[in-house]
Amino acid sequence: MSIHRSSFFVPAVVFTLSVFAVRLGDPVVWMWRDQPIVGILLLGAAVVFWLLVLRQVRHARPPFEPPSTGQQQGRGRR
Repeated sequence: MSIHRSSFFVPAVVFTLSVFAVRLGDPVVWMWRDQPIVGILLLGAAVVFWLLVLRQVRHARPPFEPPSTGQQQGRGRR
């Protein structure tokens, strides 16, 4: 499974970008400057969603299979 196909990818990106949101004005300031707990909560949510993305992608991959020898197991010629 590709990371982009994960159902948690879009929320992970949105929460990550909202942590770094700035207010454009005369001085450019971090949007969560007055309430830093909001930025911390957004960062926590972003971390959780990225962990879910990586977990989902890791579990979607097939396990390692040893290379085939060309013969089927248990079915030899007679």
